[in-house]
Amino acid sequence: MAPQNPIPYGPNAPPMVPTPPLGSPPAAKSSLQTFITDVNPLRPTHYKIWINASPPLGIGELFAETVTLPGRQLATLPRTFAGAAREIPYQRIYSGDLDVTFVWERLGSSQSQFREGIEKWMDYIISPTNNRMNIDYFTYTGDMTIELEDPKTGNGVFKMKLNEVFPKTINPTPLGYGMNDDYLRLSVSFAFRDYIIEEPAKEEGNGENSQGNNYEI
Repeated sequence: MAPQNPIPYGPNAPPMVPTPPLGSPPAAKSSLQTFITDVNPLRPTHYKIWINASPPLGIGELFAETVTLPGRQLATLPRTFAGAAREIPYQRIYSGDLDVTFVWERLGSSQSQFREGIEKWMDYIISPTNNRMNIDYFTYTGDMTIELEDPKTGNGVFKMKLNEVFPKTINPTPLGYGMNDDYLRLSVSFAFRDYIIEEPAKEEGNGENSQGNNYEI
């Protein structure tokens, strides 16, 4: 039985009409872009760091590439008075050491002297000649301030001051001939006792064009 309405073919068949190509859909705005536009969150690239060493070492400003804001918790113990136990807080506990990674610049800049400065600071705590510890704790501890900035105005919006800071570890720095497209970083772990939240300075900055990430010692 012949099929109904067969598709014509052969030399006398009408030309096939090509299907018009679909146009490219409009670029959809990513959910992250929408979130940043609508909510205007703080950005992890806008911050400044100051370290006041004790004694002052005169190193100057350095670039802190990465730093993690420390956290804290309340230590608790279960206590039962009647019925189910309750968690009773008894002590503040702050998160371990603070790791800061700095960019190691070429000779002639203050950044190039940073390693030597931290070495001298640690030698001031424990003498490299007689291995004796400096018994005056407050002569070798300083403070560190971390301030978050508004990415649009450059104004400080959050300021944390860490108390009784001193360098605890100079982490190893890898070298290699295969690292030609990289640069040297110096990672230092600082010990601290606690921190307080301060009112940030309200100074008009340059927003997205501000440098930020400064280190002073």
